[in-house]
Amino acid sequence: GKGFEDLSFTGEEEEEQQMMMNAESGGGEDGEWVKLTCTMDSGSAENALPVECFDKVPLVPTDKVGKKYLAANGGSIVNEGEKNIKCVTDVGIPIEVKFQVAKVCKPLISARKLSKAGHKVVLEEWNPRIISPQGFITPLRISGGVYVIDLWVRRRYGEVKKPFTWQ
Repeated sequence: GKGFEDLSFTGEEEEEQQMMMNAESGGGEDGEWVKLTCTMDSGSAENALPVECFDKVPLVPTDKVGKKYLAANGGSIVNEGEKNIKCVTDVGIPIEVKFQVAKVCKPLISARKLSKAGHKVVLEEWNPRIISPQGFITPLRISGGVYVIDLWVRRRYGEVKKPFTWQ
């Protein structure tokens, strides 16, 4: 659905919420859900996903393919296509996130994209959160000194692969 441009509700709330409850209890490595922790990025124009993530979700070629983005380290990274990831927030709200796929080292959610779509992104010390146009509140947390959001994705879409492993 079009919903909020890049973040849209799927409308299967109750069913998904029930599944989340089941997932919580069934948890563990072989649970039905994988956690996708995304960094909330005020400096990114796009939601970005590492190439290796969710290999079972089709990579959609768009007119942005080949477009270069400036990486935080000053280098450039190339858009390799788009993936629409269906997920559920920590509070059980089903959303679909449109990610641009590139050789980034971690998934990024663009604060600017959220704002443009009518969300309020509150990056504060004690209660960081996203408030949707409908008033739904999605909590953020601070991890490694940055704001992150935890999203839950069905394992059947693949895994959250770490691009680099330090030995």
